[in-house]
Amino acid sequence: EEEEVELVDYYKQSIGDAFNLSLTISASHIISNQDLLLRRKTNANVAVALPAPDVDDEKDDDTSGIAAIRLWENKLQNDTRPIGPAPRSHFVTYHRFSSTFEDSVIASEGKRPGLAGLSNLGNTCFMNSSLQCLSHTVPLMRCFLTGLYRENINRVNPLGTKGELVEAFAHLMANLWKGGVQHVTPRGFKAKIGRFRPEFSGYQQHDSQELLSYLLDGLHEDVNRVKQKPYIEEKEEEGRPEDELAAEAWANYRVRNDSLIVDHFQGLYRSTLVCPQCQYRRGKV
Repeated sequence: EEEEVELVDYYKQSIGDAFNLSLTISASHIISNQDLLLRRKTNANVAVALPAPDVDDEKDDDTSGIAAIRLWENKLQNDTRPIGPAPRSHFVTYHRFSSTFEDSVIASEGKRPGLAGLSNLGNTCFMNSSLQCLSHTVPLMRCFLTGLYRENINRVNPLGTKGELVEAFAHLMANLWKGGVQHVTPRGFKAKIGRFRPEFSGYQQHDSQELLSYLLDGLHEDVNRVKQKPYIEEKEEEGRPEDELAAEAWANYRVRNDSLIVDHFQGLYRSTLVCPQCQYRRGKV
């Protein structure tokens, strides 16, 4: 009788979706330093921790998820440490797993900084084109290549990724700009994006603008200088001058959002609704 086991995402110490154990580890898009729980059916309501196994990302395509679980249990069955109560489902909870999916760098002696390419992973040109645009946005690169972004990483923002996304982006940009690089395969960065936004997982084509919008928003929240966002009550707009409304809206926004992304990429737009029957107009900044 086969033992009942499952491997689940454990991002921010919350039990997430279970992985399909018939897939390989790489096909599941498990990324470097991702928090996972390996759980096995048991009668005891006790959790144990196992050291993370060594996984070679060049070989794991031939290892199914279920086979990897068997390997971990056989290798580490005598090395357990309590980590707290198990969920009510009476599964044994195992330690976090760290894979080795990193960006691959192909060297080219004499290649000037900033001229490195990005290899496609399937149909990921939508992502690579957006990344190349950002990598040549001078004010942004000044902050990332000098490390200035680090002093603003916000690890307590519930809307961010605790700095994971911005650090992965910075690592990728450093590889693109260090010189002597022919091209980079952004495997780790792609998996990180897919982890936080599952619609971008896999290797199908997506919309560049949607990816760029998410990426800028995610980077903004990860380096938002505002740690506690205050509540701002909106005032009535009717009858007030538009320049006054615009200044007020921007000031209110900046009280809650203050980052290098806001400094260089964000602004205001005004939308207007018009009733087709009475022609009444209502605008919103």
